[in-house]
Amino acid sequence: MEKFMTVMENYVVPALTKVGDNRYLASIRNGMAVTFPFTVASSLFLIVSFLPVPGWDGIIAPYRNLLLVPVTATFGLIAAVAVIAIAYDLARRYQLDAIAASLIAGVIFLMLQVDVQTLTLDMKRLDASGLFTAIIVAIAVVEVLRLFIRRQLVIKMPDNVPEMVARSFVSLLPFAALMVAMWLIRFVLGVDVNGAI
Repeated sequence: MEKFMTVMENYVVPALTKVGDNRYLASIRNGMAVTFPFTVASSLFLIVSFLPVPGWDGIIAPYRNLLLVPVTATFGLIAAVAVIAIAYDLARRYQLDAIAASLIAGVIFLMLQVDVQTLTLDMKRLDASGLFTAIIVAIAVVEVLRLFIRRQLVIKMPDNVPEMVARSFVSLLPFAALMVAMWLIRFVLGVDVNGAI
């Protein structure tokens, strides 16, 4: 037992700590943790809608659709919540404008969910089936934003411009570049990003 504990302390724990400290994995973990209250709260409505009690189906049937509204509003948007939360956490780790990064990630993610034929938002991909896309989009958006800022490919305003206005201009060029790139990929080339991922 002592040998096992030594191996754990010397090899396993440091390796797991290193994995846990990875900024991408930590941001994914923290972003997914933000979705936890949404899923737990709406699960209560799900449980009430499908209680395994004899005769309950007959009693609840007229109200089931109404009870499932919170479930649809939370589980149905879990990927959209995750993309914003993951991008926010990762941008904060890089000391970037976390609000701008998370909003850009949200918009880019939603843009990728637009159906090519109907040009309408495909709500089916905003649930858990879009989570991997949400994770990749969140990381990609923050990394592109970081790259633009590091290379100083941003619009800098004079010092007398209010800080909020100046900060919004910093994210303008990265956002435009991301939007054009995703538009080309999704609508010009017709790549189904969700399907590819």
